Parts: sequence; C-alpha cells; structure tokens
Amino acid sequence: MVQKNIFLALLILFLSNCNNVSDDSNQISSVSDPSYGVDSIPSVMDLEKEQDAKEYADSMIRELHKKPFLDSTGMSQSPVVVLSAKLFKEEYSSYKSIKLSYKNVSNKKIQAIRFEWYGENAFGEPADMGSSIISGSGGGFTEEILMPGKVGSGVWSILSQDGKKVIMARAYEVAFADGTNWKLRK
Repeated sequence: MVQKNIFLALLILFLSNCNNVSDDSNQISSVSDPSYGVDSIPSVMDLEKEQDAKEYADSMIRELHKKPFLDSTGMSQSPVVVLSAKLFKEEYSSYKSIKLSYKNVSNKKIQAIRFEWYGENAFGEPADMGSSIISGSGGGFTEEILMPGKVGSGVWSILSQDGKKVIMARAYEVAFADGTNWKLRK
C-alpha cells in the first residue's frame, strides 16, 4: 500500500513537471539569432513551479509515511494499550531515547510484545526514530512477563538527533504465555 502511494506521489511530480515542457519543434533559431537559447533558460516562474511541485511531492510522501501510523483500525482489539510515549535525552549524550508505558488489558499473561512508533521533529517532518527504512518510524520489543491488568514500561535507545514528539506508539504483535498470538491487521 505504501509503495503504491509513493508511486502515486512520484507520478504526480512527474506529471506536474511535464506541464512545464514546451514544444520547440516549430521554432527555428540559429547561433547568430540574438534570442538563441533564451527558451532553454528556465524562468523564475518555472523554477518556482518546480520547487512547489517538489515540496508538494515531499509533503505527500511524508503524509504517506505518517498515515499508516494514524490508522487505528484494529486497535480496539489490542491486548496492550500504550499509556504514554515520551522522548528524552540520555544522560551524557545528545541523542534521544523513547520510553513507553503500557498496560495489559487482556485476561491472559503476556510473554512478549512488539511495539512500533512514529515521531516528528520541530518542523513537523519525520524524525530519526530508530528506523532507516521508513522516515519517522521505529520499533522495539520486550520479553518481560506482563500479568493481566498490570502496567509495564520500557526504554529503547533510538539515537534520535532531531526527535521532538511522538505522534503515535502502539503494540502491533503480542505473544501470550499460553502459546497464542495477537497481531494488528494492517
């Protein structure tokens, strides 16, 4: 789905640049003609349109990265609820880590949890959140036993240089002590 949306954003960028191409096949110019090459120099307006198109495509790609994390479909069946997600600076370091607090809302003993999160920098752009694959995203897991109704917490070193806030954090897979699993459908 994400690849399809990225392809769509790139197609829009390509098509918006195609509108700036003019058909010069009917124009004949020579080296002695003083206007030779004038059409080949992009005007300020063309550069602004190109910049606008690039910014639009970049903003669409950022939204495509963010959108899956904001989709709460299936979260109502999650056996784990993330209560808080905070970025903090590590002692003696300029990098930030993430701390999650979460609760087992099921009636089963949990053996392991996989988490994912999405964060942004001060400019509202995807931040370094521990993943080199998808900007703004990251993930971690814990294998600490979590009894029904109990609250747990964990810290993951994500080496974020520009993270300002966590937009969303959730459990996407849970392994129960009885051998069963729950997985978020995406």
